[in-house]
Amino acid sequence: MIFNALYNIDPYKSLRVKTRVVKVGNISIGGDNPVRLQSMCNTSTLDTEATVAQAERIIRAGGELVRMSTASMKEVENMATIKELLRSRGYNTPLVADTHFKPELAVKAAQIIEKVRINPGNFIRSEIPASEKDYALELAKTEEKLLPLIEACRKHNTAIRIGSNHGSLAARIIHKYGDTPRGMVMSALEFLQIFRKYAFHDIVLSMKSSNTRIMIQAYRLLMHEMLKSGEVYPLHLGVTEAGAGDDGRIKSATGIGALLLDGLGDTIRVSLTEDPENEIPVAKALRDLMPSKLAEPTSRTHQIPFDPFNFTKRICNENILTKGTRSAVVIGKDDDSEFFVKNNSIYSSEGKKMQVHPVFVKSPADLNKSDPDQILFIDVKEIHTARKVMLELSKREIKHPVIAHFSGNHKNTERFISEAAAKSGLFLADGLADGIHLDHRGLNPQRLNGLGESILQASRARMFKTEFISCPGCGRTLFDLQKQAEKIRNKLSHLKGLRIGIMGCIVNGPGEMADADYGYVGSGKGKITLYKNREVVKRNIPESEALEELINLIKKHGDWVEA
Repeated sequence: MIFNALYNIDPYKSLRVKTRVVKVGNISIGGDNPVRLQSMCNTSTLDTEATVAQAERIIRAGGELVRMSTASMKEVENMATIKELLRSRGYNTPLVADTHFKPELAVKAAQIIEKVRINPGNFIRSEIPASEKDYALELAKTEEKLLPLIEACRKHNTAIRIGSNHGSLAARIIHKYGDTPRGMVMSALEFLQIFRKYAFHDIVLSMKSSNTRIMIQAYRLLMHEMLKSGEVYPLHLGVTEAGAGDDGRIKSATGIGALLLDGLGDTIRVSLTEDPENEIPVAKALRDLMPSKLAEPTSRTHQIPFDPFNFTKRICNENILTKGTRSAVVIGKDDDSEFFVKNNSIYSSEGKKMQVHPVFVKSPADLNKSDPDQILFIDVKEIHTARKVMLELSKREIKHPVIAHFSGNHKNTERFISEAAAKSGLFLADGLADGIHLDHRGLNPQRLNGLGESILQASRARMFKTEFISCPGCGRTLFDLQKQAEKIRNKLSHLKGLRIGIMGCIVNGPGEMADADYGYVGSGKGKITLYKNREVVKRNIPESEALEELINLIKKHGDWVEA
């Protein structure tokens, strides 16, 4: 395959895409500026002291932008008070208003703070067009609604983030492109074209999803389209509803880290169902993955062994490791693992020696086509060299199974987890690997096995456990999201293979839990609405009863098993 899509990205070199520079308050995003870190308050924006205190914690942790939810005009107006109080305490960090559904809120926010986030999927109500003429009318209506925002942003030097989200696209987009990476990209580009028509360029774009494959494909496709146009705007990276603990960190690293390794991204937010200041150390570890050398746009092409926009699994020889229902394996260090390496051999968890042997590969020179019993452990520490190895496999038609091998001796465990997930996850997300092998002297084999399983699941290579798609919460959340999410995880974590969405409000659910089998969504103060896939099953259940009702719903559909 020819990598003629991201023209200036050489997949075999460490390069960062050069984007426009956008000024946001006292910082700049894009160009050769550092990747900026941000988080979002989960307090009510009407609670001035609580929001200011939380913003201070985010800033002290290293946050360079702080976002707040604005569901009403009162919340927008109170951001002026919050901003004034933060400035009086010596904090000049830019503030971002998160607006949905009501264009007038975005216009007012643009007059107060430094950046406004809008979602093309819900900026205005969209109808399904019956014809191309109707589609054009829908766009004209959108342009009319955007004009006051453009003028307010221009007058007050306010930046805009156009944030497409998988699962919350406009009806006209879904009708034409589907709820797909291309649909996400076209949704943002429609808005971008309108902003550019009026010569407004202080814009950052994002393509968020809780599905890391979709997220990676959408950002790459967006960059491809911008490079074709000759105008490349900064990217804000994020995996929505990543969850908590190791799983949330690994899922974020798999999506965000993979794109940073590709040289994409100018600002990042890690979305954890935890206190927002906890997100910043994870973001710091990921930021270090961004290449320092800028790449100028050119028309070069590069041959690569994967499709950057569509997942296609590499075809390999079937053997004892990859046959049957296993789509990918974790190879560990002892018999607690599915398979493990010992004395240059591979054993099953029962201690049976496999009729295959590991070969650790650091460069194309280590390859040997003549030995069909090899399992190639490709070192992904230097991801660009690892891609060269995969290209050589493709050229020489070597179809040995490939294991993404990552070893490290980081004293900082969080840094090891982030780097392992990003580099191994990138290989898995691109369909190049059949399994994972992690090595770290400071972590016990059981922990390494668990991390390996989480990386496979985060990259959508294989499911080992329940997946909880849970948002971080924000000012729109009217119940104790962290507490309830923990209760749900404790009760449902044995339901292997199910995806459970836990959303603070209707903005994030049901749309942004697009992949979930069941949904638990805040719908009012202390009220929960339950979903089966995207369909409402029961509305406005008291929070005290909602978990039991969710369990009953799962049982009703035959998906419950006893722990």
